[in-house]
Amino acid sequence: MFAVREVSLLLAKVAEETNRYDDMVEFVRRIVQLRLQLQPEERSVFTAAFRGALEERRCALVTLREFEEQDEHPFELKEAITEYKEKIASEAETLCKTALRHIKEDLLPVAPQGEHLGNLGKMRGDFYRYLAEFRMMKGSNSATEDGEKSLQAYKDATKECSHLLASHPLRLSIALNSSVLLKDILGRDDEARQHAAVCFDAARRDLASLDKAEFGLANLFLRALRENLAVWTECDEDKSKEPLPSPLLPNVEAYMSPAAVPVDAEVRIVTQGGK
Repeated sequence: MFAVREVSLLLAKVAEETNRYDDMVEFVRRIVQLRLQLQPEERSVFTAAFRGALEERRCALVTLREFEEQDEHPFELKEAITEYKEKIASEAETLCKTALRHIKEDLLPVAPQGEHLGNLGKMRGDFYRYLAEFRMMKGSNSATEDGEKSLQAYKDATKECSHLLASHPLRLSIALNSSVLLKDILGRDDEARQHAAVCFDAARRDLASLDKAEFGLANLFLRALRENLAVWTECDEDKSKEPLPSPLLPNVEAYMSPAAVPVDAEVRIVTQGGK
């Protein structure tokens, strides 16, 4: 059992280095199917695998949508592009559902209460949010339902880690992702701004209580929250501007691996809807 676990983790890391995210997904699935409590590094690799595979498909869908909107293409080609786009979107939905099934069936039953359940709850919220995003790209009516499931998962995760400081990286990552969900998926702009602002202010008050590693990572999430608030406020003040996608950290799971993000790491903010 330990050999399978260790070898699969190593292969998953190798697959990530070679950008073979579909292979990485298969390797991490071998680990979670053992139904053992995941170590922080394994949890980070699990999320990175599915996120990487989903990001490949999201970028493909954005490119295909641009082709689809070009007038010079003949009808037959546009029809073929639409069909291809639906195929990729279905693959993305399957990946999200697979991740959610593993969390529910393999990880939650063996997770102790508290921070471990909080992490898994956040992961559930993330994958429901990704699922909602892909279904929005398809124009599916079930996107809102998935968004509500994501929001509930984030709320459950927040309760599980309520004993942690408001500035703890886990609580801040939940605040960041749930505020983006409220804004970009559920369209609750005022609620998103209020939620982000409340979490930001609460975290700043007890930031000094964190240790050195947590302090640096908390600052990483605080900068992302502040950037979101700045973008949302600017768009709200100037209604003539087209709404911008919410800036989002490229890998909000990285903090779970202490060596993954140095305390003095430079944070690169990327747009959720960009290429």
